[in-house]
Amino acid sequence: MAEHHSQHVRTQDVVLDIGDDAGALIVHTPPELRGAEIEICPATEPEHKTHTEVVARLLQGTTIFTGVFPPLAIGDYHVCRPRERAGQVITIASGQVTEIDWR
Repeated sequence: MAEHHSQHVRTQDVVLDIGDDAGALIVHTPPELRGAEIEICPATEPEHKTHTEVVARLLQGTTIFTGVFPPLAIGDYHVCRPRERAGQVITIASGQVTEIDWR
């Protein structure tokens, strides 16, 4: 698992371009996953993986750690990485933000 460990805390808003045929995914993680990559793939197309880095974000004065996947086609996805979460199924719904809590 690639680890970057950027000490920068992001303060900008995240813009999620979602609609009728797409949704988004936010994964809340413990601080230990900062810099790690989260990788997912559509349940029907395991060869089409996509990933994002877990970063620190400032939200209402509190530092949180998240991986954000915008936008994703609607449907079921499997977690590929981190290994201890592999196989977890996540459903992306039309026009919605799905939030998963790994803390």
